[in-house]
Amino acid sequence: MHADNITMDFSTKHLVEVLSKNREQHAKDLENAESGYKKAYTAVLHKRLENLQAHIADEKKNKLEHFSFPSEPRGFLHKYDRMLSMLKATSDEKLPLTAQQYQCYAMDEWEEKHSFAACSGTLSSYYMP
Repeated sequence: MHADNITMDFSTKHLVEVLSKNREQHAKDLENAESGYKKAYTAVLHKRLENLQAHIADEKKNKLEHFSFPSEPRGFLHKYDRMLSMLKATSDEKLPLTAQQYQCYAMDEWEEKHSFAACSGTLSSYYMP
């Protein structure tokens, strides 16, 4: 039997504790990413303005550069909130989870989290803190 096909019962109380902790960390990470995004976006705007001013001042002899704007970080707090709401509302003391569900909810390894981290990590290339 393949490990991904296994379903096991987990303590609802434990899942609430772990998921709450993971949500809190994601909220902090999202706040930091949004702050970095604003700084990066502002830095790109300033570079673009400087380039336009140089272009105009040199009677359009300076080439206009192409500027890429950073991608806005997208959090997924709603997924934590939905699962926490469900866990708190259930009367079940134990819940069956597949290995994939356990990976997401208990181990905090979401597919979206990887793209979130990649987006947040590239922001530093746009500005110097």
